[in-house]
Amino acid sequence: MGLRERIFASVVVDIAIGLAAAVVLPAAAQSPGVALVVDRVGAVSLGEAGATRPVATLAVLPAGTRLQLEPASSLTLLYVASGDEYTVSGPGGAQVDAAGVSTTQGAVARRRAPGAAKPVQLRGDALAMGGVVMRSGGLRARRPAGALTAPPERFAWEAFARNDRYIVELRDAAGAVVYEGRAQGLALPFPASITLKPQERYTWSVTVVGDSALALTSGASFTLAADDVRDEAKRVRPAESAAFSDRLVYALWLEQVGAVGEARQMWQALAEQRPDDDALTARARR
Repeated sequence: MGLRERIFASVVVDIAIGLAAAVVLPAAAQSPGVALVVDRVGAVSLGEAGATRPVATLAVLPAGTRLQLEPASSLTLLYVASGDEYTVSGPGGAQVDAAGVSTTQGAVARRRAPGAAKPVQLRGDALAMGGVVMRSGGLRARRPAGALTAPPERFAWEAFARNDRYIVELRDAAGAVVYEGRAQGLALPFPASITLKPQERYTWSVTVVGDSALALTSGASFTLAADDVRDEAKRVRPAESAAFSDRLVYALWLEQVGAVGEARQMWQALAEQRPDDDALTARARR
């Protein structure tokens, strides 16, 4: 089983529950999902008894789902059983079946077989490594957070005021301060002098510099992942020029190994590429 199949099997339940507000499935559909929406461009709807509802990226579609695609629209589906990927282009209709996708009314479906997909072993216990991000008012630490598949390049956070001054503090597993830096803006380069120890938990905090007695602070924890996870990341990481669906699948894999900070960065890039996709925006904001 390749990367795509393993990703689907591992995240289908999480997607169906966690994105319930964004995933709209036919009410009568009771069969298990067979395909995951890994890209959507333009207007694509789910049809049921004469009614249509918008389809969302990351929706899990059961066999029998009918789709309606408007002109200049397309939908890419990843199949769990085979690892096949189907890209359907409109205008026209399509139906998702267990064996594949059939089209009507002029729609065209292109199949991409998994080929030599790089296998990956998802670790069930790795999610426990994900750091919990603490929020404080308008300040939110974003990355590094969770398991890291590579040493971090910078500390990054979000705030209402982009040009405030901040103090960043990094502590090791014993709670000792190993770095303190100051920044103006929403990022600070990670110090090259710090060599992270694999699987040791670090915490960092960012605090607004000001005269207020109640300073805003937010923080996160992270761990440099074990060698096997980092090696696997190198094997399965897609190139920047890779298909949108390949990068989305990799973002899901990052979440599954607990690399929540790196996943956020990937989701943000995907959301910027599809600015009208609420499901991707919601994923990037997690």
